[in-house]
Amino acid sequence: QFQERQLKQVREALQGDVGRWAAGNYIVIEHAENEHSAYLHLRENSVRVNEGDVVRRGQHIADVGNTGDSYGAHLHFQVIDRPDLVRGRSLPFEFENIEVSLSEPGWFVQAVS
Repeated sequence: QFQERQLKQVREALQGDVGRWAAGNYIVIEHAENEHSAYLHLRENSVRVNEGDVVRRGQHIADVGNTGDSYGAHLHFQVIDRPDLVRGRSLPFEFENIEVSLSEPGWFVQAVS
């Protein structure tokens, strides 16, 4: 089942939208002209916002999932300079009220109570 899904996604990616294949279900939010946040690998049918909606800090926009080029449920979050997942360049950002612990292969963050 997993291999079949991966093969289907690779075939789709090779036909055009590499960003969609890699990201799966995703949302990009514009904060300023050259600042966007991207939320990738969201669970299917869980997105709670529509294009053009104004979103607020803390709003539930979707559920964490395992879509796209993903090997387990997680949230891929990044801040980029344009809404293009393939051509967008990462921008620095800071979280508030978190603890960060390094665990290969990436960074994991957890809210501090």
